Amino acid sequence: MRSMRQHHSEVSNSSSSAFLVTTKVAILFLLLLSILSCRTNGPSPTGSSIANELTVSAAVSLKDAFNEIAELNEKSNGTKIHFNCGASGALQKQIESGAPADVFASAAT
Repeated sequence: MRSMRQHHSEVSNSSSSAFLVTTKVAILFLLLLSILSCRTNGPSPTGSSIANELTVSAAVSLKDAFNEIAELNEKSNGTKIHFNCGASGALQKQIESGAPADVFASAAT
C-alpha cells in the first residue's frame, strides 16, 4: 500500500510534467508567431517565390502542437505552413546539406 507521501509525490510529479509540456508548447507558439509576424511578402529564404508559405522542420514530438498552431495561423493570416518532421539530428543534417527550412524546431537539448 502506498503512503500518502508517495501518492502526493506522484501527483506533484505528474503536475510538474504537464506544466513543463504546456510551457514548452506556449514558448513554441510564441516563437512561431514572432517569426511569422516578421515575414515579408517577398521570396522566402528557401528560395520559394510563394509569399504566403513557410517551411518548418520540426522534431516529430512537436508535430501535434505545430499542426494546431499552423491551423490557427492559416485561418488568421493565410500563411500556409509546410512541415518536415523527423528526428532533430537528422533534420539538422538535412538543413546543413541545403534542405529548405524557414524555421527549425529541435527537441534535442
